[in-house]
Amino acid sequence: MIAQSGSEKKFTSDEECVIAEDIKRRQNRLKTVGSLEGIGVRNLLRMPRPWLPLSLLLILRLSAAAPVGPVTESPAEVSADHQGTGGIGNQTTGPRKDPIKAVRFMRQFGYLEAVTPEAEALYSDSTIRDALLLVQKFGAIEETGVLDEATLRLMEAPRCGVADVKPESPGIQRRKRYVIGSEGWKKRNITYRIVNWSPKLGKAVTEREFQRAFSVWSDYSRLKFTPAPPYFPADIEIFFATGAHGDGYPLDGPGGVLAHAFYPYEAGHWGGDVHFDEDEEWRLRPAEDQGIDIFFVAVHELGHSLGLAHSFVPTSVMFPYYRGYVQDLTLDYDDIHGLYQLYISSYTAKEEEAEERGNHDDEEDNEVGGGENGDGDRNDVGNGDREEEERKGESGQDVDEGGKGGESEGGRGGESEGEDGVRKGEGEKGEEEGTGEGRSTTERNGCAGDCVTVEAHLGCQAIDICRGKIDAASILREELFFFKGECVWRFKDRGLIKNGYPVPIQQLFQFLPEKVKRVDAIYQRLNDSAIVIFAGNQFWVSDGDRLIQNSPLPLSAYGLPSSLQKIDAAMVWGKNDKIFIFSDDRYWRFNESTSMMDEGYPQPMGRWRGVPENLDAALTWTDGATYFFRESSFWRFDNTIIKTEEGFPLSTSSIWLGC
Repeated sequence: MIAQSGSEKKFTSDEECVIAEDIKRRQNRLKTVGSLEGIGVRNLLRMPRPWLPLSLLLILRLSAAAPVGPVTESPAEVSADHQGTGGIGNQTTGPRKDPIKAVRFMRQFGYLEAVTPEAEALYSDSTIRDALLLVQKFGAIEETGVLDEATLRLMEAPRCGVADVKPESPGIQRRKRYVIGSEGWKKRNITYRIVNWSPKLGKAVTEREFQRAFSVWSDYSRLKFTPAPPYFPADIEIFFATGAHGDGYPLDGPGGVLAHAFYPYEAGHWGGDVHFDEDEEWRLRPAEDQGIDIFFVAVHELGHSLGLAHSFVPTSVMFPYYRGYVQDLTLDYDDIHGLYQLYISSYTAKEEEAEERGNHDDEEDNEVGGGENGDGDRNDVGNGDREEEERKGESGQDVDEGGKGGESEGGRGGESEGEDGVRKGEGEKGEEEGTGEGRSTTERNGCAGDCVTVEAHLGCQAIDICRGKIDAASILREELFFFKGECVWRFKDRGLIKNGYPVPIQQLFQFLPEKVKRVDAIYQRLNDSAIVIFAGNQFWVSDGDRLIQNSPLPLSAYGLPSSLQKIDAAMVWGKNDKIFIFSDDRYWRFNESTSMMDEGYPQPMGRWRGVPENLDAALTWTDGATYFFRESSFWRFDNTIIKTEEGFPLSTSSIWLGC
């Protein structure tokens, strides 16, 4: 601690004396640092100690090798040891030395313990140096313990978002090159679902490349990977997203983190899932600097989904940094050893004996010791009774109140009415039974002869939202809803269905009479957040709990023609916050301020250039664009030039519904 008496400064440790002397030497060139812009070095000594670690100690510790600022260096002057892999050392101008950014990197990827600003003084010289040595080791560059140019380039290189070092991991010296990140799956049959895909790749390419990626791992793990059947949860879910997407680990846009994954059973229902940054330029076998190879990144991330952590061996597919397109990519010796530890060494003598006899049954084929952790359980989707413990997310609350996307899977936890007034799911659905061989469809779904039809028993689960058209769509209480028939689907984002959905319309909106068998249009008013629901020649207004405004009312009470039997769509247009109502080849504009239709309406649909007639739904999405839906397609509408964008229509089911 620095003690002050008037203008005299006294130091209580030799380290602080060294700091003061170094400040005098650097005073002419260090005027501002990081977040301390505009504060002279002389004044730093007068600051309380919590400022010292980032403003002074980190500068002295991290910047000892070179001055702050860009350094010009030709590629030939960068040694091979400093170049690493994937073009890390190919810049001709060094990045600006930013100690604060370097510390953030080391925290993000586990090299430094995340602490409060008041505790940052705990970062000693040796802590910083050891962290840098480990960063350099994982990047396969020269281990100097100094924040040099090669290390700065490494920190800016594209890579995986999973931490390199877990909090419980030992230091730099480790007994094994390969690292077990967590327990492995406690079963041999692993299901997966591709929730959505990047338009840059398309559905067919995405599915093919992920099948190839799974094959890379199945060849050495004795695991079987199969797509999850409809209406069943998947062990591994794969989707593309941008920014914050509900799991607490936002994606960072182009460059930097390309994707991240969760270990088996990690983070509740997220366990095993893989999230790709849609902002990246995903390509198939791209040339250098022409994009990111989806296959290479998929193989790497699926390694995490199986329980492997990062390896500091550059030839390992679990090396944390992107290496570019690799022809004939195969697992490294390091990766195979990790798989062996997780899935092969625990293969029991009983299973070995049964395999030799060639008669091991479904149960034996599906059990696995899970590597160094735990006993086996079962995964019998389509292969026998379904064990309760197999269901993902059976305990614990969903991250960000969200759930795993999928094809209408059952709820994972009871939900109640929220503050927003929109009623959430009615709780955990009953445990589904397996689709065991020899059972009828009726028996599999719990009817056993007590149902008239399977469809009647399944209810909303029998409706395939991926086929045909939707009836309505809207954003209510900042969540996305799609309606089809008597059911409603609730999404946490495009393609990501929330837990427990679909449900009957009356389960979500209990005030609606049973006679309402479909919703034609729905929107949320801006002035009071009331929800307006159109069905047939009537509409209902609700505050979320109950009906208001003498609902239901005829369409004519809205200023629409009395002869109109139904509307097609309704939305609050993001461009001017006016309400637009569409029917056949006409549309009306409603003014909430006057509670009347604006003069001069209806107008022909042709004024919305490129938008088709006879719409099914319309909404303004969070990206500021307006989307129109008809049949199985959707159009994106540019609110500035008042015209649909090029490249549309596209498939509604693949991009919005997660099909």
